[in-house]
Amino acid sequence: MRPEEHRPACAHHRRRALLDDGIDLSPDSPRLHDLAATIAACCHILPLKAYRLARGLKVQEAVDALHQARRDDGLPSCRLSREQLTHFENGPARPGDQYRDTLCRFYRTGPVQMGWATDYTAEPNNPPFTIRSAPGQTRPASACLDEPEGTAKEAAVQRREALRLILTTSGAVLPAPLLELLDQLRADMDTIIGSSTVSTIALDRWESAAEGYGYAFKTRPPRAVLEDVLLDFADLQAHAARRQPIDSQTRIYRITAQLAGTAANILTDLGHHRHAREWFATAALAADETSDRTLASWVRAREATVSLYHQRPPQIAITLAAEAQARAGNTPCAGAALAAATEARAWARLGHTQQALTALRHAEAISSRLSETQQANSIYGYPSQQLAFHREATLTIVGNLKDAEAAQREALALYPATEHINPTLIRLDQAACTIRTGDIAGGQQLALHHLSGTPQQYRTPLVLSRARELADLGATRHHIIDLRVQYLQAVDALAVAR
Repeated sequence: MRPEEHRPACAHHRRRALLDDGIDLSPDSPRLHDLAATIAACCHILPLKAYRLARGLKVQEAVDALHQARRDDGLPSCRLSREQLTHFENGPARPGDQYRDTLCRFYRTGPVQMGWATDYTAEPNNPPFTIRSAPGQTRPASACLDEPEGTAKEAAVQRREALRLILTTSGAVLPAPLLELLDQLRADMDTIIGSSTVSTIALDRWESAAEGYGYAFKTRPPRAVLEDVLLDFADLQAHAARRQPIDSQTRIYRITAQLAGTAANILTDLGHHRHAREWFATAALAADETSDRTLASWVRAREATVSLYHQRPPQIAITLAAEAQARAGNTPCAGAALAAATEARAWARLGHTQQALTALRHAEAISSRLSETQQANSIYGYPSQQLAFHREATLTIVGNLKDAEAAQREALALYPATEHINPTLIRLDQAACTIRTGDIAGGQQLALHHLSGTPQQYRTPLVLSRARELADLGATRHHIIDLRVQYLQAVDALAVAR
């Protein structure tokens, strides 16, 4: 809760006072809309949250009621979750067009009242007006107090809308125009880092958004997270183009590093390696500006771990992992632990068992010293289930099948049902162990079974690349080569099904 924001009790008291006076506050009542506007102005919150409080609903109650209302109206279901609604209510991110329509329909209001659009209707002797926040209230991200001026503002708005349009109309594969726009977006941020006032409230919101994406990375489809991250990155860039106090500048660099690093990770998941490398470079540039060793280590470690996939040389991961550990120094942090575990898997891929096991023990030692924050189940943390995943992966690669199978069971038991990508990779390692025992057909069938059981939006190119690697295990004899061809065709079919 921001310092100026009132507690929900303030809104509850206002609602209760009207109800006690016999005022109709049903969803279609004009007085409900008046109450929402009053709450927004008084409590210094966004209209979306004000409408929920005016209805007297808790967050989960609002989500449940919204889904029930859509069912009652015969409308298709939507995926709005408690976490997403909270995120939209607190900003800086705004819902996309589909969610805007859904929320406006539920609250019986329009985008102007929600602060998502401007009403240009001109009455006699009166100029057009814009719905603005009350004094002291932070406006939505698209109308932040620190907007660029003149043509710069117009260009920023146009680019953001172009980005939104392409993101919302493109499919699972990112089209070339979008990738070109991403490159320009990233390059402009590089320039801003070298040259860039944003209010403390706005920075609080950006930090909250970045933290939210760290958790969303674990549970939401990568493509959906990327869309939100890029839109917020575009907003941050538009409002960060002027120099500011050093503390604010450092916070912007940190948020930039987190968002750019997250985007780079997802771009790698989706198979866009060159663009991902550029985004990792931007993340590293911003992280280094903060002088935060742990953040700089995290960026390099994330790049190291994703470089293990898509059949890239393990030496790349070893080099990046070493750089990540050097950045961390003697400080136990998520980046250092992740880097050591990545190094272990890379050495294992090169056939250097002793170096792999030594690096794995080093990762375990660092993990035992991590703070609770550093162990958060977020893209920025290194939780116990991720260590268990990396342990089983290392043991699988070096061929220690008995210990690997036990580690796989342990790792899967630690993962919640809301996560899909890492558990799928672990199950593919189970299939690899089956193949290594000599049951190639059985292992391949097991891999296909697990792959087909993974929701389509999580069958990313990264996951599919790991599935294809299994085709090369034991593929020497003629009849085995036939199995390999059939297996790869089945994997390709599952990829197309996305």
